[in-house]
Amino acid sequence: MRILLVQPDSNKTCIGFKRLARPEPLALETVAGTVPDHDVRILDMRCDPDLEGALLDFQPDMVGTTGYTAEVPHAQEICRTVRRVMPDAKVVVGGHHVSMSPSEFDSDDVDYIVFGEAELTFPHLVQTVESGGDLAVVPGIGYRDGGRLRVNPDRPPLKDLDKVPWPRRDLVAHYRQDYFFRFWDNVYSIETTRGCPFRCNFCSVWRFFGGKVRFKSPERVVAEMEALPEDCEYFCIVDDNFLASMPRTRRIVQLMQERGIKKKFWIQGRADAMVKDPEGIAMAARAGLSTVLMGLEAYREEELEHFNKGKHASVAVNDQAIEIMHANGIDIWGAFLVDPNWEERDFEGLIEYVRRKRIQFLQFTILTPLPGTQLYEETKHLIKGGWEKFDFFHSVLPTKLPPEKFYEQMANLYRETVMSFSQMKEMIRQGRIPRRGLQRAKAMLAQVTDPASYLDNIQDDLRERIQAKLGELQSSVERLQADVEGVQIELSARLQLHLDEARQLIEQLQGDVWALHAELSSRWQAELKGLQAQVESLQQETAQRLRSPLEGLQSEVREAMGVRVERLRADLQSLRTEVSVRLQQQLDILQGRQSNQPMVP
Repeated sequence: MRILLVQPDSNKTCIGFKRLARPEPLALETVAGTVPDHDVRILDMRCDPDLEGALLDFQPDMVGTTGYTAEVPHAQEICRTVRRVMPDAKVVVGGHHVSMSPSEFDSDDVDYIVFGEAELTFPHLVQTVESGGDLAVVPGIGYRDGGRLRVNPDRPPLKDLDKVPWPRRDLVAHYRQDYFFRFWDNVYSIETTRGCPFRCNFCSVWRFFGGKVRFKSPERVVAEMEALPEDCEYFCIVDDNFLASMPRTRRIVQLMQERGIKKKFWIQGRADAMVKDPEGIAMAARAGLSTVLMGLEAYREEELEHFNKGKHASVAVNDQAIEIMHANGIDIWGAFLVDPNWEERDFEGLIEYVRRKRIQFLQFTILTPLPGTQLYEETKHLIKGGWEKFDFFHSVLPTKLPPEKFYEQMANLYRETVMSFSQMKEMIRQGRIPRRGLQRAKAMLAQVTDPASYLDNIQDDLRERIQAKLGELQSSVERLQADVEGVQIELSARLQLHLDEARQLIEQLQGDVWALHAELSSRWQAELKGLQAQVESLQQETAQRLRSPLEGLQSEVREAMGVRVERLRADLQSLRTEVSVRLQQQLDILQGRQSNQPMVP
C-alpha cells in the first residue's frame, strides 16, 4: 500500500514556543517504521502546507494523521481535504487527543481511529485493510460501521520498548534544515521511556500510558545516539521524565562516555529525582547534559499540593534541584503554571521568586484542562473557546481579572524575568548557546512580552473560525446540490425503468387478450358446428318418424327439442363462466405484477 503520514501545522493563533521549537515528527517516523513492506511518505505541513499537491502526486491508499489538542482543527481539516481530493483513500487518526476524546473525529471523513500506542495496532490495521479482513478483530481501533463509530477492546501496550522500530528519519531528510529547538539547528529527537507513575491532575500523559512507566534498555538508547549523524551537535530526549530511574540514567551516561558520544542534549526531569541522586546529575552534566526542563509548576506550597504531584514534591525540593543544576552548570528551563484565578499580586510573587532563583529560561503557561485529565472533568462545564485555544497561552477557563488585565500580566511575566542581552552574550561566550539561534529567541520574546499578541490572536482566531464555518457551509451546500442532482438522475432512471416495464406488461396483456379471443372464437365455432349437426340429426329423425301418428310425433318432437335446447343452454352458460374466469385470472395477474413494482418517489 501507499501510505501518507501527515504532521499537522501549528495553529496560526498559537503564540510563544511555536517560534522557538519545531522538532522532527518522531511519532510519525516511528509509525512509519512499523510498516517496512509498504511505500510510506511523511508530509510535514509545518514545513510544506501543500497537502493537495502531495495527495495528487503520491496517490496514497491510506492517509494517517495525528495531533495534540490544540492541533485538532488542523487534523480535522486534513481529514476533510483527503476525503474531498482522494475519496477512495482510507483515513486514519491517532495520537494523544483522539485517544482521550475521539468524538471530534467521529465523522464520515475518518475511517479508522488508533487508540493509544500504534506500534502494534497500526501494522495490524494496515494488514487487515489490505487483505479485506474483519476489522472487529483488530484490538485498539475504532472504525465506521453502518454510519457510526464502533470501538474495539483496548490493545495491551508493548512491554519491551526495545522492540519499538527505529524511527524512519530518512523520510524527513528533506525537511531537516527546517527543524530547530531553542537556539539549536539540526536537532534530533530520541525517546527512551514512556509513561509516568505520578498522578498530576493537570496531565494526561499518565492516563494515555496507563499509569505505568516503561524503559528502553540503556544499550538501545545509546545505540540510537550513536546512529545520529556526525553533524548533529544537539539532541533532545523527549521523555516526560528521563530521570524516572536514576540507576538507568547513570548507565546511559556511562555508556555515552565509554563510546565517545560528545553531543549536548536536553531532557525533562522531576526535581525530586535530582535531589535523590545529585551525583547522577553531575555525571549527566559531564556527559553533555545542557538543559533540563523541570516542571516547577508553582512557587507556593499550597498550589503545588493542589496539583497532586506526589508526596516528595515540594517547593523546598524544587529549590534544592535548582541549586544542584546551578552547581553543575546545567541551564534550567523552569516551567510554571499560571492559574486563571490569579490576581496581580500572584503574578508579582512569581516574578520575585524566579528572579531570586536565577532561572535562565522560563516557561509560563496557563493552567489548561486537557481532555483525559482530572482537571478537565472538574472544569469542563466552564470551558470556552475551541480546541485551538488549548495552546497554554490562551485561557479556556474564565479569568478572575478582565482578559486585558490578565494578558497584560502574562506579558509582564516574560518582560520582567527574561535574560538581558548581556546575559545571553555571556552564555554565548561560554559556549552554552550558539549565536545563530538568538534571532528566534528574540522573535519569540517580542511576541510573548506584548499583551496585544494574546488579544490580537483571539480576534484573528474569531475571524478564522467564521471563515472556516463559512467554508464548511459552502462545502455542505455544494454536497447537497450534488446529492440533489444525483437523486434527480436516479429518479429519472427509475421512472424510465418503470415505464419500460409497464409497456412490456401492456404488450403482454394485449397478446394474452388476443390469444384468449382466438381460443374462444375457435371454441364457439366448434360448438356451433356441433349444434348444427344436432339440428340436422333431429330433422332426419323427425322425417323418419313422420310415418308415426301425427300427435305422437309432435309430442316426441317437442320433448326431444326441449331436451336439446336445455343442453344447449347449459353448454352456453358453462362457456360463459369459463370465459369470465379466464379473463379475471389474466386481470389478477396483471394487477399483481403492477403492485410488486417499487413505488416511484
